[in-house]
Amino acid sequence: PQSETQLYQDLLLAHAKCLVQLFMVRKLAGANAPSTATVAEVVAINSFHDFSAQDPTSAFLVKAWETCDKAIHLLRTPMDAKEFIMLTATIRRFQGKPTDISQRSLPQEKLLILI
Repeated sequence: PQSETQLYQDLLLAHAKCLVQLFMVRKLAGANAPSTATVAEVVAINSFHDFSAQDPTSAFLVKAWETCDKAIHLLRTPMDAKEFIMLTATIRRFQGKPTDISQRSLPQEKLLILI
């Protein structure tokens, strides 16, 4: 059961990160242009912290946020969900929305968002 839980957690995280990277690739390629980003560009934007484009209506970001939120609620402790909590804060930044830490009840979650 523990290995299945870890596998499910890894798959959810990979799915959410892939959606965020698809958003970033689309932003690099331009809104109306087909995705022409090269592998080198995708690798270069692997760091979410250096990317500054925002789009509050991106379907990729909405789905990534939903995936992270679902994982946060399914996992038992904030330490299990730490990567999802931090990715959620990044997604909110890309959406141009403030990160509302008052929705999180545990102090560990609030700290991870602020990091």
